[in-house]
Amino acid sequence: MSNLLSSNRDLKDLQPKSTFSSDDLKQEKQKDNGKEAHKITKKHAEQSVNMKVSKSARDFLVAMVMLSYAKNQKDAVNILVAKFKESLTPAEAQLFDQQLAILKNKPTGRMLG
Repeated sequence: MSNLLSSNRDLKDLQPKSTFSSDDLKQEKQKDNGKEAHKITKKHAEQSVNMKVSKSARDFLVAMVMLSYAKNQKDAVNILVAKFKESLTPAEAQLFDQQLAILKNKPTGRMLG
Protein backbone atom coordinates (compact mmCIF):
# COMPACT_ATOMS: atom_id res chain seq x y z
CA MET A 1 0.00 0.00 0.00
CA SER A 2 2.83 2.37 0.78
CA ASN A 3 4.16 2.00 -2.77
CA LEU A 4 0.94 3.62 -4.00
CA LEU A 5 1.44 6.59 -1.73
CA SER A 6 5.03 7.19 -2.74
CA SER A 7 4.74 6.82 -6.49
CA ASN A 8 7.56 7.96 -8.74
CA ARG A 9 5.15 9.38 -11.30
CA ASP A 10 5.39 13.04 -12.12
CA LEU A 11 1.83 14.31 -11.74
CA LYS A 12 2.71 17.58 -13.47
CA ASP A 13 2.54 15.74 -16.79
CA LEU A 14 -1.11 14.86 -16.28
CA GLN A 15 -3.18 17.51 -18.03
CA PRO A 16 -6.74 17.30 -19.39
CA LYS A 17 -7.15 17.23 -23.17
CA SER A 18 -9.49 20.20 -23.06
CA THR A 19 -10.91 22.56 -20.50
CA PHE A 20 -14.09 24.60 -20.31
CA SER A 21 -15.48 27.51 -18.36
CA SER A 22 -18.93 28.42 -17.09
CA ASP A 23 -19.29 30.75 -20.10
CA ASP A 24 -18.90 27.75 -22.40
CA LEU A 25 -21.73 25.99 -20.56
CA LYS A 26 -24.00 29.04 -20.89
CA GLN A 27 -23.31 29.23 -24.62
CA GLU A 28 -24.06 25.53 -25.03
CA LYS A 29 -27.34 25.94 -23.13
CA GLN A 30 -28.35 28.81 -25.42
CA LYS A 31 -27.64 26.63 -28.46
CA ASP A 32 -29.84 23.87 -27.04
CA ASN A 33 -32.72 26.29 -26.43
CA GLY A 34 -32.89 27.03 -30.15
CA LYS A 35 -33.34 23.37 -31.03
CA GLU A 36 -36.52 21.32 -30.76
CA ALA A 37 -37.34 20.03 -27.32
CA HIS A 38 -36.53 16.36 -26.89
CA LYS A 39 -39.64 14.30 -27.34
CA ILE A 40 -40.34 11.59 -24.81
CA THR A 41 -40.56 8.33 -26.66
CA LYS A 42 -42.09 5.10 -25.47
CA LYS A 43 -38.61 3.82 -24.67
CA HIS A 44 -37.99 6.72 -22.28
CA ALA A 45 -41.48 6.72 -20.78
CA GLU A 46 -41.45 3.10 -19.63
CA GLN A 47 -39.61 2.21 -16.49
CA SER A 48 -37.90 -1.09 -15.89
CA VAL A 49 -38.70 -3.17 -12.86
CA ASN A 50 -37.15 -6.28 -11.41
CA MET A 51 -39.20 -9.29 -10.48
CA LYS A 52 -38.41 -12.71 -9.15
CA VAL A 53 -39.54 -15.69 -11.20
CA SER A 54 -39.06 -19.38 -10.68
CA LYS A 55 -36.19 -21.11 -12.44
CA SER A 56 -38.61 -23.02 -14.64
CA ALA A 57 -40.25 -19.77 -15.79
CA ARG A 58 -36.84 -18.29 -16.57
CA ASP A 59 -35.82 -21.45 -18.43
CA PHE A 60 -39.03 -21.16 -20.46
CA LEU A 61 -38.08 -17.61 -21.51
CA VAL A 62 -34.51 -18.65 -22.31
CA ALA A 63 -35.80 -21.53 -24.45
CA MET A 64 -38.02 -19.10 -26.39
CA VAL A 65 -34.97 -16.96 -27.10
CA MET A 66 -32.77 -19.92 -28.03
CA LEU A 67 -35.39 -21.19 -30.48
CA SER A 68 -35.67 -17.69 -32.03
CA TYR A 69 -39.26 -17.11 -30.97
CA ALA A 70 -38.04 -13.88 -29.35
CA LYS A 71 -34.93 -11.68 -29.55
CA ASN A 72 -34.50 -11.57 -25.79
CA GLN A 73 -36.29 -12.46 -22.57
CA LYS A 74 -38.05 -9.09 -22.44
CA ASP A 75 -39.56 -9.73 -25.87
CA ALA A 76 -40.50 -13.25 -24.79
CA VAL A 77 -42.50 -11.83 -21.87
CA ASN A 78 -44.19 -9.33 -24.21
CA ILE A 79 -45.14 -12.16 -26.59
CA LEU A 80 -46.63 -14.17 -23.72
CA VAL A 81 -48.60 -11.13 -22.51
CA ALA A 82 -49.95 -10.54 -26.04
CA LYS A 83 -51.00 -14.20 -26.34
CA PHE A 84 -52.72 -13.98 -22.97
CA LYS A 85 -54.63 -10.86 -24.01
CA GLU A 86 -55.71 -12.57 -27.26
CA SER A 87 -57.19 -15.45 -25.26
CA LEU A 88 -59.49 -13.17 -23.22
CA THR A 89 -63.17 -12.73 -24.00
CA PRO A 90 -64.26 -9.18 -24.90
CA ALA A 91 -65.68 -8.62 -21.40
CA GLU A 92 -62.51 -9.92 -19.76
CA ALA A 93 -60.36 -7.83 -22.12
CA GLN A 94 -62.31 -4.69 -21.17
CA LEU A 95 -61.86 -5.42 -17.47
CA PHE A 96 -58.17 -6.14 -18.03
CA ASP A 97 -57.70 -2.85 -19.92
CA GLN A 98 -59.43 -0.96 -17.11
CA GLN A 99 -57.09 -2.49 -14.56
CA LEU A 100 -54.08 -1.59 -16.71
CA ALA A 101 -55.29 2.02 -16.99
CA ILE A 102 -55.60 2.20 -13.20
CA LEU A 103 -52.09 0.82 -12.72
CA LYS A 104 -50.58 3.15 -15.33
CA ASN A 105 -52.16 6.24 -13.76
CA LYS A 106 -51.50 5.41 -10.13
CA PRO A 107 -48.74 7.34 -8.40
CA THR A 108 -45.52 5.49 -7.73
CA GLY A 109 -45.41 3.57 -4.50
CA ARG A 110 -47.30 0.67 -3.10
CA MET A 111 -51.05 0.42 -3.16
CA LEU A 112 -52.64 -0.02 0.22
CA GLY A 113 -54.81 -3.00 0.83
